[in-house]
Amino acid sequence: MRSQALQFTDILRAQQIVRRNLDVTPLRRYESLSRLLGADTYIKQDHILPSATSWLRGAVVLAFELKKNGIQHVVSSGPFSFMHALATATRMFSMKATLFVDQRLDPQREGWLSDQGAEVMEVDGGAAVAAARFASDARAYFVDPFEEPLLIAGMGTAFVELFEAQPDVDALFVPIGSGMIAAAGALVVRALSPKTQLIGVCPQGQEAVYRSWRMKMPRKIPAETRIEWLGYDHVKTMPFDYYAEGVHDMVQLKDDAFYQSAAVLLHHTRILVDPASAGVLAAAWAKRESLSGRNVALMMPTANMALSTCMEVTLREEVTTGALS
Repeated sequence: MRSQALQFTDILRAQQIVRRNLDVTPLRRYESLSRLLGADTYIKQDHILPSATSWLRGAVVLAFELKKNGIQHVVSSGPFSFMHALATATRMFSMKATLFVDQRLDPQREGWLSDQGAEVMEVDGGAAVAAARFASDARAYFVDPFEEPLLIAGMGTAFVELFEAQPDVDALFVPIGSGMIAAAGALVVRALSPKTQLIGVCPQGQEAVYRSWRMKMPRKIPAETRIEWLGYDHVKTMPFDYYAEGVHDMVQLKDDAFYQSAAVLLHHTRILVDPASAGVLAAAWAKRESLSGRNVALMMPTANMALSTCMEVTLREEVTTGALS
């Protein structure tokens, strides 16, 4: 369903679809986090969606529109969070999903896809190319997760909900990997709250995103980070076109800061999200002096981490101390 450039009205139309199929996720203020940062701190908890990711919003909108246009079979490959969301959404609309994954995918995660009724195809590298070829041969619809505007429109509904719950937000932190959630945030902030500073968060080892944003020009630079979802060596063109100007500031963090933040978040909120999402807390901590006394929102888009990541986070000492450094 690739079409012309997105407008805020597209997000409002997407919201009608999302609200018929998904519950509104909470925006919660946490007293202990507010004391820690010296600012009223709110967390948008999209990680509690059925597939534990904001991608589900976009996948629901895309699946709805595809089904309306007579498409019954979709084929795709991409980040696990996206594939989990697509499998969940297609099952909701009684559609068929064929998902191509690398043979190295965690068997537990592969099982999650199968549990949603998806046909899982393992390949030894080149999953996206194999998926596109299969879709062509099967006369199915190929979903490129970074080239579908409706995915961004669906994700944008999370930010509409956020501003409905708390219209007065001074700073909004979002993780940036593929840039899809940042693109959605940029569109909504521009329409609903231009005074809000949208701040992106990425690892120091993801220079492609940071330098591309600084130069307002796509760059390709090898990534050196172990933070899942945030290890791209080039920016994705479609979302970049929206967030390049819409993101007002960007914070780069060491990899360990993402894991530390996940542990600190667990201490203060009893929420366990993946490090890629939790990094927004470390970014807010890094900018705490400028945020003093203000309203701060942290976007938590996913909790789809592998079991090994869960164990690594829960064994950190910050789960007990609750301290950032």
